Amino acid sequence: MEAEYIQRDSGPSYGSFAIMDEPEGMPDFPGGSCAEPMVNERIVFMCTSAEDNAVAVTVASYAHLPGPSEAGWSEVFDVTVTSRTGLYFWAGGSERWPGIERQLSASGPGHYHVRIHANGRAENEAAWPAAPANEEYLVQVWPTGR
Repeated sequence: MEAEYIQRDSGPSYGSFAIMDEPEGMPDFPGGSCAEPMVNERIVFMCTSAEDNAVAVTVASYAHLPGPSEAGWSEVFDVTVTSRTGLYFWAGGSERWPGIERQLSASGPGHYHVRIHANGRAENEAAWPAAPANEEYLVQVWPTGR
């Protein structure tokens, strides 16, 4: 299925990125292990391994299920999250990138499925603090239909 719209950018991740609504105060970031995305009801928090290097992110927003995960990615994670106002991409949990400023939730507030594809993250984690691999992410977002 074709995306409603696609956004792309790259920049410093500061070790993480988040998919969440515009915060109304200090966000309640979920805790856990960086082995996979950390999720609470309203926030998806993804650790990157290239803390000081740029990462490349593509976000595809869909009105419906996009189909199976894309081939060629070393890691794929599927999670769900609820949006009250509209989901956005936040580098380091607090910075928006110019190329990914549009709302990710194509259908407005509601329940969303977030699929995160990653390349280079596992290689950089194994070599940390060095980051020999270019980290790339594909984030797909669509309504869950609940």
